[in-house]
Amino acid sequence: MKGDAILFLLFLGLFSISLVSAGPEITFQYNETQPGETIFATISIPGELTKEILESDITFLEGRKKVFFEFDLTYFNGTYYFYTYTTREGNFTLEISDILYKEDGNLQAAILKKDFQVQEELIIEENVTRTEILSIKPGFIKFSNELNITFTNKGNSSFNVTCQDQEISLEPLASEKISFEQESQFEFLSCLAYKEFLIPVIRTKPGEIIVLPVSHNLKTNPESISLNITLGEPIEKQLQLFNFGDDNFTDFEIASDFDFIELENLETLEGREIKNLSLTIAPKLPGHFEGTINISYLHNNETKTLFLPLDFFILPAGSEISDFAISNLSCAELGGSVCSSGIQLCNGTIEFTDIGEYCCKGNCIAKPSQKKEGGEGYGWLIALLIFAALGAGGYYLYKRQKKIGPQKPEDQLKQTSEKFEKRMKGTFEPKRVSGNLERS
Repeated sequence: MKGDAILFLLFLGLFSISLVSAGPEITFQYNETQPGETIFATISIPGELTKEILESDITFLEGRKKVFFEFDLTYFNGTYYFYTYTTREGNFTLEISDILYKEDGNLQAAILKKDFQVQEELIIEENVTRTEILSIKPGFIKFSNELNITFTNKGNSSFNVTCQDQEISLEPLASEKISFEQESQFEFLSCLAYKEFLIPVIRTKPGEIIVLPVSHNLKTNPESISLNITLGEPIEKQLQLFNFGDDNFTDFEIASDFDFIELENLETLEGREIKNLSLTIAPKLPGHFEGTINISYLHNNETKTLFLPLDFFILPAGSEISDFAISNLSCAELGGSVCSSGIQLCNGTIEFTDIGEYCCKGNCIAKPSQKKEGGEGYGWLIALLIFAALGAGGYYLYKRQKKIGPQKPEDQLKQTSEKFEKRMKGTFEPKRVSGNLERS
């Protein structure tokens, strides 16, 4: 009995320690993942999160080397929902840094790490090796009135996918989109293939803002800007800033990642105040541009920054609405080349893929240099002429200075002596007057 009591107390102590030491946690729906398959995960934070988790806080590592995988995350009702697509086999680590939260009134900091392996699951039947790999895009649905999901078969054998009351058959490398209905604000959409995938679906009312648990009270409407733009047609947008707190925000600095966005200035946003800012978006080159508007401000002598995501699909002048259709296939599958937005132009037809590729069915060519109006395009020639004139002037001064440069000490002494003798000679030279010598 005494031994049992000791074991019970030891277990209770270990259980208490585990409760105290509980921290942020990331949970994958499945530990087994194949290349191209969508990984679904949730990130839970104990207590109150005091800093929003940003995309810049998330890193993928292969050993010590950073690698890139497409991913996204969103927050709802105390939980972050996360998805990513891996492209190849290997052992990787997902790392989330700078997690700040309050637990029992104490500020805590943590770095979250999750090791995972990506490996094909081979199915061998009658000496035939096949694979079943399902890619689901997007990995969650948020802030949208249209509920659409695209399924792509990344394996080499066909399989069926069942979601709600819909069933589709996917051939290898084929894609198919489904639409569905949802009444509740949040639920998991269950899709059954070779295993069950649970897709988070978050619905909001028009104009409703889901408030993230961050330490500042500044919010924007919209929370992100996604636009299809045709060159030559500048777009005017209104951005609302909300101060949900009682304190004033001052010293605003608003900047964009793109030089084709003109932003209205803002100095102060008082407590509980709402202000509208005008944005003028006038791009000069086609492409797919992703970036942010950074809104920095001062609150209680502390500088804070809010990031507004931007996502622009830009096509040449004269493009139609149908030209902005997003392809479910990759650029390689379309037989095109990926052009660098803002750096290269396409001399063929353009298509955008659902992973944001600026796909050119032709050749990507370097952007031509732009000559400014008013003859400023000859600035390089003018600068060259000025440089030549300065060089000639400098050479002339150098030769002149060399010609009249300082004499050696012995030459200076000789010259001084000659001048003195000449002056004395003029003083004592006799003059002849009426046959007599007279001292001048």
